Amino acid sequence: MTSTLYNNIKRLVTKYFEDKDTEDVTLPQWFEDNIFHLNGKIYVEEDPFDRVPLEFTFEGTELTQYSSGSFDGEDMIIDYGDGTIERTGGQFGHIYSENGTYRVKIYGVTSLETNCFRDCSGLTAITLPDSILNLGAYCFYGCTGLTSIIIPNSVTGLKGYCFYGCTRLTSITIPNSVTALGTNCFNGCDDLTLINIPDTVTSIGTNCFNGCSSLISIILPNGISSLGTSCFRDCRSLISITLPNDISSLGTSCFRDCRSLTSITLPNGILNLGLYCFEDCTGLTSITIPNSVTDMKNSCFRNCTNLTSIRLSWKGTNILTYESKWIVNTNSTLKFSIPLGTTTEYINKGYPSDKLVERD
Repeated sequence: MTSTLYNNIKRLVTKYFEDKDTEDVTLPQWFEDNIFHLNGKIYVEEDPFDRVPLEFTFEGTELTQYSSGSFDGEDMIIDYGDGTIERTGGQFGHIYSENGTYRVKIYGVTSLETNCFRDCSGLTAITLPDSILNLGAYCFYGCTGLTSIIIPNSVTGLKGYCFYGCTRLTSITIPNSVTALGTNCFNGCDDLTLINIPDTVTSIGTNCFNGCSSLISIILPNGISSLGTSCFRDCRSLISITLPNDISSLGTSCFRDCRSLTSITLPNGILNLGLYCFEDCTGLTSITIPNSVTDMKNSCFRNCTNLTSIRLSWKGTNILTYESKWIVNTNSTLKFSIPLGTTTEYINKGYPSDKLVERD
């Protein structure tokens, strides 16, 4: 039997060797990783030298795409993990099998559109190539089997609900190319303990980290000027957060129910503390309100039962009018620490005299 040796292969695109049995063809050793055998024929992966595929692994009996046409890979390879490999067209609809682990490669993908992998609970791992430019809204919504992911430098933003409900996601790498984290982006990521937000990010959407109950610490870059509604609500393990110097506003319920937060530094220049901003922060014992604050909403410190000291620096006409609803159901020993010689001014603004303590 004669064997044909293909020594000078530079590139083979969506081709296989017609009418040749496996034993009739010999390929160079360096090409071995780019071929597979099916039904006695040799197949070559689409353009193996020039591009990196979108590659993912899932477990179960079915992976269903939530909405049709979410990505248009030029060619797909499905490896069922049991020696069975299948090549299909670029449009991904449904993949079925009796059981097992599935490894899928898709070439030429530039965008993962809205709902692309929504509720694919069997998705356990995914490698995103640099060809990906866009991660659409709800892209990985409800992917409860996904534990980690690296976002390539080609992506500039994470759309709303992108990783919502990825309850087993423990780590994510966000590149410097990203400038915005969308609404509810990581809402409900229960196992996320740490995340590094690059300095390029200037916008964090409402509810972005709501319910990230395992998140321990976070540093926010200086380009962020405000935190929206419920941004870190129910982050019950959060013990440390560094706010950017340029931040001007903390939205409604921003840190509500962050029960492990014992202290937080509000930078000079911040203007607004939203409604219920620190409600139910039962670990908070003291806080300093910068002189720049001009608006502090009702129930800002509601149910902060261990809060015993609020340090104020306002003087004269800058003193905010007292609102008893700021401190509903706080510790009965709570005191306002105020500048020396300002007691009368604070009493004139409605502050109870028995809660005022002048400091040197």
